[in-house]
Amino acid sequence: MTSPTNISMQASASHWLLINVAVNNIFIGRCSMKSDLVQAHKFTKLLSFLLIGGEFHTVSWEIQGGLIVLETTSLPMAIDNYSSYLHYIGNLTSDAQQPNKGIKKAEHGNESYNLDEIDQGTVSTSQQTESRLPDAFDLSLSRFAFVLALENESGGIREIALEVDIHLKFEMATTGRKLTVDLSRLSILSQIIYERVEDEIAIPHFSSVTSKDLSSHHASADSLSGFQNFGELNSVSDASSSKEPVPVQLNHQKQILKHLRAFMSLERLDNGSLHLSRYWFGTGSLSGFDMTLSVYEVQDTIKGLEGNHWSTSHEVDNSFEAMIPDGAIVAIQDVNQHMYFTVEGEEKTFSIGGAIHYSLVGERALFRVKHCTQKRWNSTVLWFSLISLFAKNDMGVPLRLNFRPGSCFVDISFTNDGGCALWRVCHQGESYEGVTDWEACNQSVKRNFYLVNKKNNSAIAFVDGALEFVRKPGNPIKFKVFKDLCAAYDVSETASYPRMAVQACLHPDAENTEDLFPLICLFINNTQLIIQSLATKSRVISTSSAAVHYFDAQGNLWGELIHPVEICIFYRSNVQTQFSEYASHAVPVNFFCKIKELDISLNENSLDVLLFVIGKLNLSGPYSLQSSMILANCCKVENQSGLDLLFYFNQQRITIPRKQSASILLRRLSDFKNQDSEAATSVSIQLADGGSFSTNSIHLLLSQMQTLAWRTRIMSREGSRTFPGPMLVVNISRNPEVGLSFVVSPLIKIHNETGLSMELQFQRPEPKEDEFASVLLKPGDSIDDSMAMFDAINFSGGVKRALMSLSVGNFLFSFRPKMTEELIYCESSLSLEWSAYIKGGKAVRLSGIFDILNYRLRKALFVKSVKCSFSTAHCLIKSEGVCVASMHFLIQTIARDIPFAPSEKSAAVLKNENSTVSLREQKEIYLLPTVRMTNLLHSEIDVLLSDTGQSNLVGYDKIGKQATISCGSTVDFYANPAVIYFTITLTSSNSSSKPVNSGDCVKKLLKGNNDVQHLDINLDFDGGKFFATLRLCRGNRGMLEVVVFTSYSMKNETDFPIYVLATKRWPLSRIEIDNLNSNIPSELGLCLLPKSTRSWFLKSERVQLKLLEDHTSEALLDLGSLSGLTEISFKKEEGSGIKSVTKLGVSVGPSSGEIVVPSQMVTLVPRYVICNESEESITVRQFYFQDEVLGVISINSKQQMPLQLKEGFSKKREFSVFEHFIRKHRISSDNSLLYIQIQTNEPGLGWSGPVCIASLGHFFLKFRKQSNEVTTSDNKMTQFAAVHVVEEGSTLVLSFYKPPNLSLPYRIENCLHSLSITYYQKDSLEPEVLGPACSADYVWDDLTLPRRLVVRINGTHLNLVIDSCFTI
Repeated sequence: MTSPTNISMQASASHWLLINVAVNNIFIGRCSMKSDLVQAHKFTKLLSFLLIGGEFHTVSWEIQGGLIVLETTSLPMAIDNYSSYLHYIGNLTSDAQQPNKGIKKAEHGNESYNLDEIDQGTVSTSQQTESRLPDAFDLSLSRFAFVLALENESGGIREIALEVDIHLKFEMATTGRKLTVDLSRLSILSQIIYERVEDEIAIPHFSSVTSKDLSSHHASADSLSGFQNFGELNSVSDASSSKEPVPVQLNHQKQILKHLRAFMSLERLDNGSLHLSRYWFGTGSLSGFDMTLSVYEVQDTIKGLEGNHWSTSHEVDNSFEAMIPDGAIVAIQDVNQHMYFTVEGEEKTFSIGGAIHYSLVGERALFRVKHCTQKRWNSTVLWFSLISLFAKNDMGVPLRLNFRPGSCFVDISFTNDGGCALWRVCHQGESYEGVTDWEACNQSVKRNFYLVNKKNNSAIAFVDGALEFVRKPGNPIKFKVFKDLCAAYDVSETASYPRMAVQACLHPDAENTEDLFPLICLFINNTQLIIQSLATKSRVISTSSAAVHYFDAQGNLWGELIHPVEICIFYRSNVQTQFSEYASHAVPVNFFCKIKELDISLNENSLDVLLFVIGKLNLSGPYSLQSSMILANCCKVENQSGLDLLFYFNQQRITIPRKQSASILLRRLSDFKNQDSEAATSVSIQLADGGSFSTNSIHLLLSQMQTLAWRTRIMSREGSRTFPGPMLVVNISRNPEVGLSFVVSPLIKIHNETGLSMELQFQRPEPKEDEFASVLLKPGDSIDDSMAMFDAINFSGGVKRALMSLSVGNFLFSFRPKMTEELIYCESSLSLEWSAYIKGGKAVRLSGIFDILNYRLRKALFVKSVKCSFSTAHCLIKSEGVCVASMHFLIQTIARDIPFAPSEKSAAVLKNENSTVSLREQKEIYLLPTVRMTNLLHSEIDVLLSDTGQSNLVGYDKIGKQATISCGSTVDFYANPAVIYFTITLTSSNSSSKPVNSGDCVKKLLKGNNDVQHLDINLDFDGGKFFATLRLCRGNRGMLEVVVFTSYSMKNETDFPIYVLATKRWPLSRIEIDNLNSNIPSELGLCLLPKSTRSWFLKSERVQLKLLEDHTSEALLDLGSLSGLTEISFKKEEGSGIKSVTKLGVSVGPSSGEIVVPSQMVTLVPRYVICNESEESITVRQFYFQDEVLGVISINSKQQMPLQLKEGFSKKREFSVFEHFIRKHRISSDNSLLYIQIQTNEPGLGWSGPVCIASLGHFFLKFRKQSNEVTTSDNKMTQFAAVHVVEEGSTLVLSFYKPPNLSLPYRIENCLHSLSITYYQKDSLEPEVLGPACSADYVWDDLTLPRRLVVRINGTHLNLVIDSCFTI
């Protein structure tokens, strides 16, 4: 890289600093994504040349190339890390500058003001900042790329790449400063990277086998014994081999922003007036801002990004006198409308209007506050007038905001402080209809007021841009106080940008196409942008007009969704400097958006489009929509064959890999004007093997809904050779979900769903030959006739004829499980035989339980022309030529008749012909296990399936019929479907069930109702000691699905063990009770350890619960009678008439899981839980038991803990005769006296008042500084907290918040001029004193006492009892 020449070197400069840096690549994200991204991108080296000279007054920085890749889910972590680095560096810098700051602060300490949001943009600060700027700065960034990457649901990586070329130049001259920004190119594109996992090695291929090669596989007994366990069974596979890195494939790139250009030139004159020298002036241009976004690009971009939450807890004096002193210069803002009061007009025609910010209009938004004392009636209400600094009458007398009789608008015409020009403020705490509670959650709202006129006693608010008098309270008003007039002019650096237009379109995500079809288009016109920069804050003010259109795909029309609307956006950012004298306590970021009027036109089409976009972005929903109406020209192409599908349309070609699908858009917008509708809907397809062969093209019309089978020919790329090709079945249909559907499938397809690697061999039925076609299918893989016909090119003779017979459906095939080479000969030689030949998946009648349940399945699957049939086959296991065992498999065949179209006829010819076509049978054959068993017991079981009922099978007899199943797992078995004996063993207790004969089940079904969908059989363990249920049913694929479960399961969500004992058994003796431990005998019940779940194997539904630590307390439950929520208690005597009580909540509900069975989950949880949501630790004790030290618990911040209660009479609390009567006769579940007290760890604060933990709702607590004197109402002496009691399942959760997260319910205002008041809750002994003309927040001291307030006016004999909001 050469040295930059943009900045001329000064002759006087004697030293220059040159820094040359080269970086290969920058990647922030998971290592698993790095290899794919490195292969997909050619990382260009980032070259940086930095030149610094002239004592650091001249800087030139040139950057060429470079690529930064960032995974969006790693962005929050990266921001946190870099913020920590910057914070650490900032602390070092602040420490170095702190002494100077301290001197400066001391010099100005007497002039500091603790006012809200005081602008500190003084000239001295600006000069200090500017003195550190270089005289010349030049930055050039070219060929730079930034990539945001995110892994999508399909395993691919979606990218959004930004490419930037920008040049920035800053110069300081004697006349001023000049800043030039030239963005010559900004491009944004989207692309998807996915791995090519379907390579040639993964695709199964046929091979040639002769009759001599069909000898059975041999293996040792030890090796085959692994088939007895499902885990080892599925692990059987071919020897692993080292693989090369999987290549990645990039699909077509989509341009989001093609080429954006922007230019801006700003100047700031230093030799002008003081006011003009603080502003930037210049011109700018913007072109090419036309964005095209798909739904998924928006969704993937915002995924993983989390916002920061800011909070503040600074306390300020909220009185009007302290915030707005007499003579203060203010700007007045309507908080709800975010509008500042402004004076409009000139000379004699003044009126009141509004502006988004006071800095835009100068003196027109400034008023001086004049306090007016009213001596009449000794009123303490502060009245004041608001004098404009801009509006004056003919005599030069400033005008005041006033009420004009007969008008509902606020006027500015008075020159004196009469009643019409006097105002007072009302606080947020006053109760008015229409004031919402959510406003009080914001700390800054406490500094808001409601402005009321003295003459008409009405409040004010902006209504449609005009300031009007409204019913109290009106809109909240905020006063912006300025230190002096210079600060009020808001000395700042302002850049105003011209009006510009932006257009952005939102599209559905149609893969593999160059053209995008629109959904929603956003037009932004007449945009004006104003940027202001101060010493401690920056502002961005934008006004624009926006409109949203939707696209009607059926009518090819754009329709208005949102009519043009004026939008005003205000953004403010504060600089949080720890040691700065101008540090602000305001929130770091403030954002406001105002929409004047919103007109939305909704019809069926526009509503569908809107809900479709909202659902795809996961903002709400999902919604059930007719997507075919929205995406009328979108087609979902699905390739169900084992080869690649070439799809031609609109002079384009896309390749859809085997067993995948893609959504495409068939026409561009310009194609709608094409009158040749048949040409616009014509497509053609081919199958290709990825090499040099493909089928001939099949031409189809998408406008014709049809299902046809086509005979094809295989041709070489050069066209020199042709071969017989496969039959393809094409289905063109419309459905309300995906719109137009185009499915290409083979005529014959065989699936391996056995869980084992299977070898298959094929041959012709007649005449039989010595050569066969063989193929190996791994678990979950499939083979079809299209793959067979392409493989037949490489064969001849019997193998080729066998593969061709597969294509026409006239074939024989057999199979056997694959034996691996790792099996070593040991004691005896084992061999797996081939199954009997099956003719094209021909059905064979099943017997036993399969035949009975198959009737129900056929009724469900027989839809129109679809036919479903089943058969079975088995493979013998031989040892030294003797059959020792067998493995049975289920074969499902799904067939339907498809019209056959001769290959020489096109779709257009078939459309016009009425001749009858022949039919071909399309088949899908599934190789399946016979039995699939799921264990829903909360314990491990050992399962044995035999055909004799003997449980002592050994060796080879257990192959494929025995397995150990853990809780929630599913295992496949290969048992004889004719007769099956089920034997279940509980491994924890070594208890086996009595064998269950499937033949007995058949007899029960024949005697019972024929419409039964399943059969439940009781399992008896250990001669009837334990019981479970075995459910038999047929699954979707026809396998016999078996589920083992119990009627009840017990779940312990507490932190201590619990015994669950059966009550039908004789009572436990004292010795048995004392010897109870976690290893309780199963016939007695079970021991629920903390956070554990156990199945209930006993028949008794009445159970007895005991605690492991305390055997004396117990609780009874009737599981059959449980419904909803129940509360149980465990009591323990502690002496002195006090009992320790442990309360649990009990709930019952269905067991969770995909398989629905009649099993109930009984859950035991703590009944009462205290959750500390504050930032400090708290201590909790039960009310009425203040002397009991052992009952006090401590809870750390952000932690929760269950509450241990006590019961009995406390010496601390004296009860009346009536209370004794109520406590004696109340029911045990009565929680009316369950009160607790809370104390924080702040020194000096006492206990709060009592709060009931069994009462749902929001409550407030008060904490006082401990003192023997009467408390004076002061924020430092009294603190408040909030508690929320909610019900979560069977648990009542009390959440503690300090400070409160809701506004306090009451506020006491003493409006007396010279007298203080004393107030307290009735029957409470903690009075408080409130001075004259003061106010204080209030909550009840004790929620157990009457909610009445006693107020005594000090110096008089007047006492008041108040039970509502009041003003004295």
